[in-house]
Amino acid sequence: MSDGANSVARARRAVEARWAHDAAARELGMALETVEPDTATVSMLVGADLVNGHDICHGGFILTLAETALMLACHTDAREHDVQGTQITFIAPGRRGMRLLAQAHARHRGERNAIWDVSVRTETGEAIAEVRGHTRRTG
Repeated sequence: MSDGANSVARARRAVEARWAHDAAARELGMALETVEPDTATVSMLVGADLVNGHDICHGGFILTLAETALMLACHTDAREHDVQGTQITFIAPGRRGMRLLAQAHARHRGERNAIWDVSVRTETGEAIAEVRGHTRRTG
């Protein structure tokens, strides 16, 4: 196996170990789509239980999807990290029946601190939200 394939396999093993214990993500129906070093994509179907009084996906669930992708991406190095903060910008509403995909990738990864960008889109590529996250390696 090449070094690139080895690094993808290591990242996937590290993320799958963390994913196995994420009860909240499972309860919300999230699915782990892709994993590469410093990158992860997670999906979620907007069901009737995720919409608010306006019949659109509650923003808190969109942020939860984005943060789940962020946390998985930052753990591709098999080290412990904590989120220091996130900022979300909503672009368009997520509607019932849409499958949303959150793709997180490292914008900057230092020795202890990292900055992450997360794009939340529909399957057809429509932008729903953009998130900037900051993490700190704790382990």
